[in-house]
Amino acid sequence: MTPAEILEKAADVIDKRGHCKGMLVNNKQQVCAVGAMLVALTGSALGCGIPQIWACAGGKEACDALETAIGVGDFGFWNDHPNRTAAEVTSTMRATAAVLRAQEAKSAVTPKTVTA
Repeated sequence: MTPAEILEKAADVIDKRGHCKGMLVNNKQQVCAVGAMLVALTGSALGCGIPQIWACAGGKEACDALETAIGVGDFGFWNDHPNRTAAEVTSTMRATAAVLRAQEAKSAVTPKTVTA
């Protein structure tokens, strides 16, 4: 998966399962931002968190892009802020994915060489 796909799928996971704070997954199977990314990448919210995400293709890039977007070096702590909502987490993930897709599209355009 591309980093954009990871973020979009993680947002979908939160939409489907619900959002929690302070743990990867709670007893209602709701997930935090980190847990949602684990589900997107591995199918399970159980694991060792960010190091496991980084071990997956595109995972580190997705984390880095999200942390750049929010201006915080640890999106797990950002997720756990008392005023953070599920809608804010998912909309930020989707907006970050859109930025990544735009960057991918821009880099896919290659200038044509003109020969005399």
